[in-house]
Amino acid sequence: MTEKENESNVERSGIVGEDDRVRAVWDGSGKPSIGLIEAVAEATDRDPTAVPLLQECIDVDALNSLLTGVEDDGGTTVRVSFTYAGVDVMVGSDGEITVGSPSDPSGD
Repeated sequence: MTEKENESNVERSGIVGEDDRVRAVWDGSGKPSIGLIEAVAEATDRDPTAVPLLQECIDVDALNSLLTGVEDDGGTTVRVSFTYAGVDVMVGSDGEITVGSPSDPSGD
């Protein structure tokens, strides 16, 4: 693991399967929004500073509070999904982050 990856508190598992999704995990010691930005940057082959500002898409403080405020009761996981920087993202209170291609607007 590089020093930069170590600082980010995000473990990357790269592209998984044929669906071209990038899966990552934020380890709970950092903010989920930072892990999300870094996963989107990796998925879109950009520097994290080159992706659009997350706060223009979603309330970052609310996202962080929602995902880090869940008590670990062994069964409750909060997941938030939305489109950001041209890709579909999902981030969960369990630390899972998934970034993939935008869904078909027709719903198919």
